[in-house]
Amino acid sequence: MDIKEKFMSFIDKQKVSLKTPSSPVQAAEFVTSDEFEGRTAVTAQLQRKASLLNDHILTPEAEQAVIGSIESLYFESNNVDVSEHELKKFPDIADVHIINGMRSRLRKQQTIVSRRVLDLIMQKQGLCSQEMEKVTELQKEVTKGVGLCIEGRKKLAQGRSQFTSASLGILANYSKRQKIASVIRSLRTIRTLQMTDVQLQSLLKAEDYPGAIQLLLECQKAAATFKHFTCISELSTKLQDTLEGAEEQLDVALAKVAANFNEASYEKLQIAYGLLGKTQTLMDQLHMHLTSHIHNSAFMIVLGYVELYNSAGAGNNIGSGSSFSKLQYSELCKYVNEESFLPCLLDLSKCMWNVLKSYRSIIRWHENDEKVGGESSSSEVQEDTEAATTRRYTKQKLEHGLYRIWQDVQAKVRTFILASDLSHFKFDDFLRILDVISKLIDVGESFCGSRSETLRESIKKQSINYFRNHHRARMEELHMFLENEGWEACPVKSTFCIYQLMEYRFLKGRDGNFTRITTPSSSPSKKSGNGMEKKDVFDQYNKETSPFDIAAEETVEEDIMANGEASEPLNLSDDDSDDEVPEELKRDFVDEQTGEAPQPHPRRKLDHGKMSIVTNTTLTILRLIGKYIQMMRLLQPIAFDVMICLSHLFDYYLYSVFTFFGTRGELEQNLSRRLRGSLKRIQDTLILNPDAPQEELTDQDKIRHHVYTAVAAQVIDYDGILSRMSSVKWDISDLMSQHSQYVDVLLRQLQVLSMRLEEMSRVSPIPNEAYVALWECIVRITNCTLLEGFVGARRCTNEGRSLMQLDYQQFLMKLECLTSVRPLPDRHRVETYIKAYYLPEGALEEWVQQNSADYTPRQLTALVATMTHISKRTRQKIAALIEESGKKS
Repeated sequence: MDIKEKFMSFIDKQKVSLKTPSSPVQAAEFVTSDEFEGRTAVTAQLQRKASLLNDHILTPEAEQAVIGSIESLYFESNNVDVSEHELKKFPDIADVHIINGMRSRLRKQQTIVSRRVLDLIMQKQGLCSQEMEKVTELQKEVTKGVGLCIEGRKKLAQGRSQFTSASLGILANYSKRQKIASVIRSLRTIRTLQMTDVQLQSLLKAEDYPGAIQLLLECQKAAATFKHFTCISELSTKLQDTLEGAEEQLDVALAKVAANFNEASYEKLQIAYGLLGKTQTLMDQLHMHLTSHIHNSAFMIVLGYVELYNSAGAGNNIGSGSSFSKLQYSELCKYVNEESFLPCLLDLSKCMWNVLKSYRSIIRWHENDEKVGGESSSSEVQEDTEAATTRRYTKQKLEHGLYRIWQDVQAKVRTFILASDLSHFKFDDFLRILDVISKLIDVGESFCGSRSETLRESIKKQSINYFRNHHRARMEELHMFLENEGWEACPVKSTFCIYQLMEYRFLKGRDGNFTRITTPSSSPSKKSGNGMEKKDVFDQYNKETSPFDIAAEETVEEDIMANGEASEPLNLSDDDSDDEVPEELKRDFVDEQTGEAPQPHPRRKLDHGKMSIVTNTTLTILRLIGKYIQMMRLLQPIAFDVMICLSHLFDYYLYSVFTFFGTRGELEQNLSRRLRGSLKRIQDTLILNPDAPQEELTDQDKIRHHVYTAVAAQVIDYDGILSRMSSVKWDISDLMSQHSQYVDVLLRQLQVLSMRLEEMSRVSPIPNEAYVALWECIVRITNCTLLEGFVGARRCTNEGRSLMQLDYQQFLMKLECLTSVRPLPDRHRVETYIKAYYLPEGALEEWVQQNSADYTPRQLTALVATMTHISKRTRQKIAALIEESGKKS
């Protein structure tokens, strides 16, 4: 039973007590069968309990004890079924006394609790009265409020009756019109936003980048204002995509400006990126585009020349199905041939010049902009902090980019230069290459003050390699001239002087196009020799020109040969010629240490009445010396090496003239100590000794003296001998006792030569040295020819190899009767090559390693190909060994 039911039970008890008469009632009237059911039973029970309590008044302590004995379950408010709880306490065997006892206990507890509750109610009766008064006051206020509401409704009804519906309709329509006008304005704005893309594309096409970015930003601001419209959400996404596309177009335009600077376009890009708040991003992207342009342009230029000049043989060189465009830049440069090297270098240099010029123009634009910004900000109190930070960042980025961009340019040109072998280039072409690199070094110095050590080292390396090969070829050329020189005077004009030769025109100031390459330590300073400040290279050329443009050279033809006709003397007086000659060359003697003449000598006039006595070899020497001096001027890092080689020209000429015309005996014994020492030095340093060891004979810095190679190569029909040897069958199965026919033909030609020499000796005695030298050349060339004939045998048997030995022994036996040269040159090479055919498989590898220096890879390969008694595995191993030795050599 919860507190509510208890309270209601109490109230019912009070009502019953009021209606029931005060006379005692019999208990039997209340104890009926339905005592525990219905309201009557409860009332009767309460009356009975009241009567009992009246009979048994308990003390407060006893009541408190009874209340304390009440279980806590009765005080819970969780709708606990207390009846079920009490029924569970009944014993298993029903006993009416126990049940009555339990019921009496519960009644006593209920009576005491009810009494206590009544006491509490009575205590709070005063407060209840006060609250009821407040309720009464509240009821009055509510009644008053209801009256006010009724009065307000009456007034509203009166207003409705006094104002017409037309007036309210006008006001409603006006309000509606205002709202519709606002909606129309919004719709027009939305339509304008939707048409922004077309207008934006037109602005970008017209390169109005600031206008396009400004329009986009305004559109985004308007879209944010009207974002409460549903269609604006999609439009905002479209505007964002359009903005990203515009930024991509700005990046493309920036790449174009980086490659080819345009002041108007760059200024627009600066404003556009400034509106976007990405000025620093512009500088980062600019340097990235410059670097990318350098790499891509260099690759495309080289690729164009490679594909142009190698289209016919590309499939054989790099394999079918592949392309040059797939190669790396360093590998691609290796396919540039000699014909296209100089044009490709010029185009590459022009492209790098345009990149550097564009970057310099960008720097100058920012310098001018900073000046203008400084003047405008001076009138203000303080420049914007963000703008100042951006300016500092831009300045630092541009300064740091100078050296980095020049390093990229150097790397590309260096890779291109070192990828090709320039040692076989023509002299004039190589000078042009030096001139281009020298100008490029000057450009680098003007660009960022760099000494360009990378370029200097690369061109120095190529120059050393080129000059060694060039000098070797020129010495061979001089050797050929000396060998075929008839020592007859060359008919030159009486006014001839060395400055009329093409090789010396640079001494008269006609070769101003060429500059010189100095070492890093002696790099030209910002001031020229006269103390004036050196002009900036970038200021000397306009937008269309560059230092690498090929200028039309003045055609200067030589006119030094006397044609037997009376020709007018050249307009070259003594004074004019002397004025154009450098002061150092006017001196009779120049000290190599100080560069000064020890004694002043009077200037000697050229005697035009006397004709210069020169030979073809003399002119060749003079031309070579002129070229070497020109190379010394252009290549100061290797000028000393060039000077040493120049002295070789004169030394070899002097030694050859003395050997040809200097008599033996008393004259040779009376030579001065200085001349004798000079001749000994020349002989030891330049002239090959035939009796020297093989290692010394292979020294390419020395030359074979008195070698009549040209005579020896023409007196015998070596091509005919090779043709006859190619028709001989070397794969025979039976060996005949007769040698081959080509041996008789060769010996007959040698006999004819021997008889001619005897006839010539009767007319003009032939020196024994010349006789021996001529026969040495003939025997050497003949042995080389026979060796080539044996190499040409594709198939060979043991009998065929024996035939080779028979032929060669027959040749040697007859040759020893024709000449007194002993030992016969290169005899060992031919005999060893023939006998190598019989080597066993195990000894072949060692033989190839020992003799790889005496034979070419082709000769060794041909020998192995004819050896049928070796296995395939050994053949492959020997082939790899030959290939490796060929690469080392």
